[in-house]
Amino acid sequence: MSEQKVATNDKNVLAGKDNSIPEIKGRRRRRAVHQAKEDERRAIQKVIDYAEKAVFSAIDAKEKAINEAKTAEKKAIVEASDYVIRIRNGAKEASDKDHKAALITALREAKKARVKAFFSGREVRKIAIYQAKQDKKKAVQEIIDSAERAIIVAREAGEKAINEVFEAGDAARERAKKKVEESRERAKKEAEEAKRAGEAEEKTKQEAEEAKRAGEAEEKTKQEAEEARKAGEAEEKTKQEVGKIAREKAKRENEEARERAKKEAAEAKIRTQKEAEEAKLKTKREAEEAKRAGEAEDKVKREAEETARKKAKRENEEARERAKKEAAEAKIRTQKEADEAKLKAKKETTLYKGMVKLVITPPVDPNAIALFKESLQQVKNLRLLMISGSIDRSAQIFVSVKEETVSLLKTLSEMPMVKDTTVSGNEILVTLKEYNQRLYQVEI
Repeated sequence: MSEQKVATNDKNVLAGKDNSIPEIKGRRRRRAVHQAKEDERRAIQKVIDYAEKAVFSAIDAKEKAINEAKTAEKKAIVEASDYVIRIRNGAKEASDKDHKAALITALREAKKARVKAFFSGREVRKIAIYQAKQDKKKAVQEIIDSAERAIIVAREAGEKAINEVFEAGDAARERAKKKVEESRERAKKEAEEAKRAGEAEEKTKQEAEEAKRAGEAEEKTKQEAEEARKAGEAEEKTKQEVGKIAREKAKRENEEARERAKKEAAEAKIRTQKEAEEAKLKTKREAEEAKRAGEAEDKVKREAEETARKKAKRENEEARERAKKEAAEAKIRTQKEADEAKLKAKKETTLYKGMVKLVITPPVDPNAIALFKESLQQVKNLRLLMISGSIDRSAQIFVSVKEETVSLLKTLSEMPMVKDTTVSGNEILVTLKEYNQRLYQVEI
């Protein structure tokens, strides 16, 4: 019965139905989730406290600026009023007409100065209020951004800790399953050995029965049967001890796996706390960096404007260089095309007299040669002398020009069956088009 219970427990562990491992895993998960949420709550509360302090500081700064502006405005008005009163009293006491007129003028100027001081104080107060509002708005926005970053960092740290706990629990479970499997295999081998011992005992009993029927050595058979019975009891006792040892070993290995899982969970908690502290420090550093970035914004803007001016200047210089280069290249191309056109015109206007050799480049088509021959015979002051060559090689046509008034290259180029003409020393190389009877008839 105990062996069947051990086997059933082993099967449950291998199948993932053991209640102890999920319970441990659930406790670790709850602790990790609770710790992550608590760290996130503390980080958010700290950011909120910092935000409240910053808002109150901004409000105090705003009120201080308004009070200073009001004080400055009152002071300017009082000083202007005192000056007006002194000028007025001086004007009443003055007897000299010119002096009195000067005092009246000074009185008018003092009144204008008082009005101006009044409006200047009002403008200063408006500017101070506006600046305080802007500072408050900027501080609140920076605090909101810092809070959002802190919340995101805390949540990521909590999720990472939970995943690490899950992975540690799965690894512990796999190790426990592996060790239980090994224990089961060992118990199975021991059970097979015990079974073979039982078969040997059965065989001994059969031999004793046969000895009894034969009637030979009855006393000796009884002794052997007694010894066999004792051996069976010893084997049964051995089998029970082996099963007990296997169960104790499996229990001990399970306890060791649980201890390791607890230790790994504690280490994961320590890592999570450390990462949360690092996230808090990082949030604080980011807030300080944002403050410094606001102070350095003007400097960056000036540097960007200077860089933009330098870049525009450099691009203008590069554009001028490219334009100069393209103009030089265009000039070279134009000169080259002009030289080629002059050379071509010179060749076309070259006049020939006497015998000239025309070399037809391969492949040579007899039909095309025949049409070319007919076209040559129609040229004025030109006489066909001889045609030689073969189909797979070039053909030579010798002609005679009577007068030096014929531009032979131009005449050949205007023939419909001629594709190209080239002067090579004392010869003219002629390339004919592919023969097409209908095309030639239409062009001719």
